Amino acid sequence: MRDGKRRRAEPLPGKVRDARTAEGRLTFGNYELLKQQKTFIDSGGRKKSVTTWTWRLMPRRLREWEALLVMRAKGRDLDGVIAAVACLEAMPMFAGVRLQVIRLIAEANRMLRKVGLPSIEVDRLPTMPMIDLWADGVWL
Repeated sequence: MRDGKRRRAEPLPGKVRDARTAEGRLTFGNYELLKQQKTFIDSGGRKKSVTTWTWRLMPRRLREWEALLVMRAKGRDLDGVIAAVACLEAMPMFAGVRLQVIRLIAEANRMLRKVGLPSIEVDRLPTMPMIDLWADGVWL
């Protein structure tokens, strides 16, 4: 309000979308932000389940990675599979991406065993710790 008069709200620069829906998800490069159920064991040994926001590979990109790994495994290109897995390991390990990478590596290993090649041993993938942005009523 200025001088007792109400000002009209500025129009939004574009269409408003709901990030909770598949059509409205925020995307950045080959990643999309979505809400995901997460189950874990807390420090007291109890199983807990929470819903959290995380990044994951977009479905199209995930299918491309899967096709690449399967093609290289079927072609008995072990070095090519190892190189592709190294690229996957270099991705940012948000919970959603990490889960997808684990599944892709498992699929690659399944295909390698199917054609008689040894599985790829992968070191433990890193996790991204959750950072609290709000604590005790103060933005951090």
